[in-house]
This record gives sequence, C-alpha cells and structure tokens, in this order.
Amino acid sequence: MPDEALDMHRRILQLQPSALPSLEVVVGYQRKSEQWRDLRDSLEQWLAHNPPEPTAPRVARLIEIAALSRERLADPEAALAATRSSSTRPGQRAGARRRPVAHRGSGGPRARAPAAAPRARPHHRPAAVDLQLAIAKIQEEEFEDVAGAILTLRGLIGEAGPVGPGYDQLHRLLGCQKAWPQQYDLVEAHALALTDAKERQAALKAAVAFADDHPPPPRPSVARSST
Repeated sequence: MPDEALDMHRRILQLQPSALPSLEVVVGYQRKSEQWRDLRDSLEQWLAHNPPEPTAPRVARLIEIAALSRERLADPEAALAATRSSSTRPGQRAGARRRPVAHRGSGGPRARAPAAAPRARPHHRPAAVDLQLAIAKIQEEEFEDVAGAILTLRGLIGEAGPVGPGYDQLHRLLGCQKAWPQQYDLVEAHALALTDAKERQAALKAAVAFADDHPPPPRPSVARSST
C-alpha cells in the first residue's frame, strides 16, 4: 500500500476513531508488517467501536488479541483476559467462574453409593472447548495457578460432559494435587458416560482399581477427656 494512502486512513482515524473501514486497512497493514503492539492496540480500538455482543467477528478479534499477547508480546495476563472475554456468553460477566462439578467430601472412594449414569450433555461448540482449554493452560503454565486451572476444567466438563476434551488435563492436575476422592469421582463419571459396553466395563474396573490404590485417609481419632 502506498504511504500516502495509509497516512490518509490514519488521519481519518485521528478525526473519527470509529471509522471502521479505515481501521480495517490499518489493521491489515500492521498485521502484514508484524507491528504486533500497534496491531493489538488497533484490534482493541475495533472492539471499542463495535457492539459488545459476542458475534463471530468480535470473538475472532479477541482470540487474535489473546494470541498476540501470549505469543508475540509476552503478556499472559492480557492473553487470559481476552480469552475469557471471547468465551463469555450473553448475560455472563467476563471472567466469572462457573460453578465447579460437585464432588464427595472426605469419605473417600469406598464410601459412595452406586452412582447413576450421567445425563446426556448438549452439544458443546468446539470453539468454546478450545477457549476453556486455553484458559486452563494459561492458568497452569503462565500463572502456576493449578487450583484455578482445575476450576476452569471442572466448568468445561460440567458443560461438555466427562468424555472428551478436558478429561485428561483435569485427571492429571487432580493427580498432581493428590486429590484422590475428586479424581475418583472424575474417573467414575468418565466410565459411566462411555457408550460402548466393553469400554465402559473396562473403565469401571479401572475406577475400582484406582480406589484400591488410593484408599481414603484415616479419620483423626477424637481423644476422650479424662474424668
């Protein structure tokens, strides 16, 4: 693009920051010339002058901001904020944490009643899955916030079901935290959600073996007072 044409679009934006056609031209130039910080600023300007509803173009801009922040600008906090914003639904506050999947208390795997098979989950959009996985990855690797990553993955599995993306990561993190009762809950829910009879039977046997290898901790004894 000739410098004169680019300068014209920049002058238009100085007079009218909401001039989206000119902003698109500038964004394209910055992307091609690898002006990463200026590109992120322009993308944020685009967001500021477009409706806040999570439309496909808006989500695409947020995902690009997240990628730029993490991969080009070494700014994981901005990456996490943009990723969370892109996964926010209408009426949901950005950054709000979802309710975690309920799990058993200190009774341990042996103390539970037979569980019913989980209800079928609605179809979960692959893009939303990828966003939640990206949030958990940033929490774990960039912020060393394993508890936060576990909460994010619990939210994903609570919506998408225990079979599919998120299971392996959550299983690993719970194991790292030695959260044996919660990990058993996850293994059992995963087994019960399998539709193939042989796979389900094998997974249930693995859940039983897991319970045998990770018994619940002994309850502390209560000392009686002498009279």
